[in-house]
Amino acid sequence: MFDFMKLFGDDPYERFRRGVAAHEQGRLDVAEREYERAIFLNPFVAQFHSNLGDLFHQQGKLEEAKDTLEEALRIDPKNAAIHNNYAVIMEELGKLDVAEKYFKRAIFLDPKYVHARVNLADLLRKRNEYAKAEIEYRNILDEHPDHTYARKGFAMMLKNAGRYDEAIRELLILLQQAPDDAHLHMFLAMTYHLCDRLTDAKGEYDTSLRLDPDNPVTHNNLASLLQDLNQIQEAEREYRAAIQIDPNYMLARENLARLLYKTNNENKSSRP
Repeated sequence: MFDFMKLFGDDPYERFRRGVAAHEQGRLDVAEREYERAIFLNPFVAQFHSNLGDLFHQQGKLEEAKDTLEEALRIDPKNAAIHNNYAVIMEELGKLDVAEKYFKRAIFLDPKYVHARVNLADLLRKRNEYAKAEIEYRNILDEHPDHTYARKGFAMMLKNAGRYDEAIRELLILLQQAPDDAHLHMFLAMTYHLCDRLTDAKGEYDTSLRLDPDNPVTHNNLASLLQDLNQIQEAEREYRAAIQIDPNYMLARENLARLLYKTNNENKSSRP
């Protein structure tokens, strides 16, 4: 084994371990320096490049992450995890065909790599390829029925495909596992709303806000439902609550403006 200590007076693996420790502690600038030093000392270890690429991704430096993970793949082209992580970067860069190819490569290299399989299913869902996504989600859930992230993605796919009753069934399964998940209650409320089960929708929004009263999206969505129930004053109150929580929440501002404009016109037309 090559003795880096003799040549540089430094050990790349010790540098890498320091980088990992700093990374785990959130000291990203220190982690970056240690990873780069490890790579300088020994540029032929794929994991060094992979960890640095993941760090760049965490920092939002997508192009640097892409280039670094490509080097990791050149060194270790049979590493399923690196293929998966590279695919995630490609997806975020908008290169969806490339992302799909690398998710599939990761799965080919490790057919039991559930994380890559879920990522592929999510990508297919986002591309509205619902039939393909459904196959992936069902295969995952057949093997891992308690995989909440996969079931949540499957429920979202069903909702987006207009299969509301099936989406509701999946969400109710998830809520049995996590009854205090405010986001799941909001998701279920949205789905009830879409299939005109307005009373059920309001109950779920109320539960979601009880669990997480400071979510502006839930207040906005509840306001929209209250409009459909012709509870105009209550709707206005919820839009204003959303804006108070997040003054930059433009959707709530636009919805409130439309509500006030409509109410004002109706009041004018009703005058003798």
